[in-house]
Amino acid sequence: MTPARRHLLPLLIPFLLAAPAQASTCYGRPGAGSIAGAVALPASGANFAAYSRLGVQMGRTHVHARVREVVLDAYAALARSAPARHYVYGETGLEEGGSRLQGSARSASRW
Repeated sequence: MTPARRHLLPLLIPFLLAAPAQASTCYGRPGAGSIAGAVALPASGANFAAYSRLGVQMGRTHVHARVREVVLDAYAALARSAPARHYVYGETGLEEGGSRLQGSARSASRW
């Protein structure tokens, strides 16, 4: 192996070991849809946290995989531009999408 290639190997290891991004697919429309392959937002990061720990525990912080990437990139950019600020996000969605009211609560609810 040439010296130049030896120096490149440590730079490539994180890319080789990284898990491939999970694909998400949305079906239907807002308010009447579902999602396959949704991923949860982290409960917290260096400059952000979920509004509700209970919402996190109940699985109410799922989004499309690309949305997760965009949100985390935005928080990273904000950490650089406004390092003293801390942000809070609310509930986003369930792992399968759909209404946050489930089971008997959904059928009993007549808004």
